[in-house]
Amino acid sequence: MEDPKTTIKTEPRKSLLVLFALAMYSVIVGSIILVGVGLGTGETQMASGAGLIMITVGVICFIFYALARRQTIKQKQKENPDRAPHPAQSPGSEGRNSAK
Repeated sequence: MEDPKTTIKTEPRKSLLVLFALAMYSVIVGSIILVGVGLGTGETQMASGAGLIMITVGVICFIFYALARRQTIKQKQKENPDRAPHPAQSPGSEGRNSAK
């Protein structure tokens, strides 16, 4: 049996991968549906709507993925306060070669 602390630390990463995969799948399948509607003949209104819904769901998943990634990065920074950010990334830093 795995250690619960290890499982908790790795679980969000797996969930984010699943969310990212779902977003990619939705956007790709939605695009294929929209392209297929343009090439097909007959009643295409329902298929066009389904394609747009799939793409919309994919975009929403991408937004949730980005928000969750941002939250996990902030959480890691709170857990490791002794680890200082890179000088180029810290706000208001002048860099290494600045004269004081």
